[in-house]
Amino acid sequence: MSSDGMKIIILRWMVIFGVVIFFAVLFLRTAWLCDDAYITFRVVDNFVNGYGLRWNVAERVQAYTHPLWMFLHIPFYALTNEMFLTPIFISFGVSMITIILVLLFVAENTSQ
Repeated sequence: MSSDGMKIIILRWMVIFGVVIFFAVLFLRTAWLCDDAYITFRVVDNFVNGYGLRWNVAERVQAYTHPLWMFLHIPFYALTNEMFLTPIFISFGVSMITIILVLLFVAENTSQ
């Protein structure tokens, strides 16, 4: 590989690394949870405690609107039993994976 080709590869990885670090800092400094998220968190808590996917224990009411997101929270909440930082880190992880995949796709599909 030529010296110029190696410089381009290094530059691309530096840009990818810079964008990922910038996004990580921005995300973690501005992370928050809205009150509506706690509807899903209560359903997750009831499920983890053996009451099923419901809002109130005695009533079978589906209170969540995003099953995939809710099911993603269940194993992590079961491990941590903490419902403030767990969703923030899940969101951060999913966002970082998306950013990295998009940047790698762009890096591979741009002409040299």
